[in-house]
Amino acid sequence: MTIVKLRPGVEAETFTLLEDLETALLTTDMRGWKRISDPIYHASSPISRSGLLKYRLSPANYRIPDADNRNFLIGRAFHDRISLTAEAWEGIYAIAPNVDKRKKAGKEIWAEFTKVNTDKEILTQAEGDMLDGMARNLTEDKDVRELLTGKIAHELACFTLEDNVWTKAKIDAWRWEEHVVIEFKTTSCASLEDFKRSFFNYFYDIQVAFYSDRITGATGEPIKDYIVLGFEKNPPYKVYKLIMTGDVYDLGRARYQPLLEQHKICSYENFWPENEGYNHLEVPNYLLKQI
Repeated sequence: MTIVKLRPGVEAETFTLLEDLETALLTTDMRGWKRISDPIYHASSPISRSGLLKYRLSPANYRIPDADNRNFLIGRAFHDRISLTAEAWEGIYAIAPNVDKRKKAGKEIWAEFTKVNTDKEILTQAEGDMLDGMARNLTEDKDVRELLTGKIAHELACFTLEDNVWTKAKIDAWRWEEHVVIEFKTTSCASLEDFKRSFFNYFYDIQVAFYSDRITGATGEPIKDYIVLGFEKNPPYKVYKLIMTGDVYDLGRARYQPLLEQHKICSYENFWPENEGYNHLEVPNYLLKQI
């Protein structure tokens, strides 16, 4: 474990091993910011926003590991494009050559590519072009450019203990002087109104409220604003800029707190059941006119 200075008087512990993090959760005061890689963060035992959402299906779903998802890879690659240097990014990701692997020349190019990029995440040419298109807004959009420059820290995690149950949150960026949280989302939405609708359909309001409560509880840092930037994945690669209002936090808390309470009960009883009992089936409204 190492210590990273975020600003004068404020530091972040850095955990590079899952075992060290899990030991710290058992033996250490975990208040304050932490720096943790995505694989260690996702593998750690505290419940996250995505874990809470599984309880919407059933407690048993919480115990099912997440499947690999290409969209997650694209999102992570874009987040890293924002927070890492070009050299560091190229040490993690590689853009595959666009070759015909059925032909000899294509096979040779592909074999050499895979040989030198064995430990990297492989992206297609189309995915690389998409990332380039989205990344243009990092410099061309004045609001985004100003928001992501200055006194800002990327990829910070925090942990809180509630009723003997650990919770966790990891934010994309934190402007510490203004106390502003910044989250990045990639989206297929072609308009601002579509993105606003998808915000609630994907339960991002739960993320806003859950993360805000974790940050305040773990760090004592008040949050002035919570900004979500939605980057369109298709041309013309628009960026949607949303500042949260108070009712977003209220809705998010109303939606996440019952799920967290259910998790606490399951953790206490060490039992994650499937949905139990009988449910009434009623004819949906759109079919009632046929009766």
